[in-house]
Amino acid sequence: MSGPATKLEGREQLKFWKQHYPDIDIVSTLGVFDGEELEARRQLGANAVGGVSFLWESNNWKAAVTKILSDWVEHLEIDN
Repeated sequence: MSGPATKLEGREQLKFWKQHYPDIDIVSTLGVFDGEELEARRQLGANAVGGVSFLWESNNWKAAVTKILSDWVEHLEIDN
């Protein structure tokens, strides 16, 4: 399994690590495939987020990265 099918497992792993090791920096992967998921991981406490499947499956990695970042901006929850 990879990509969106592993999203929930990725979120649960992030929650586990943040609960048990709150002082470490965490790069959350596993199921990150769009900007909405990227923001969800940020909101759950990830210091960075990585996506592999969407890049691996892409014919144009630059377009894939641009798309996920553009999508992420639309889902940002910015505190004013």
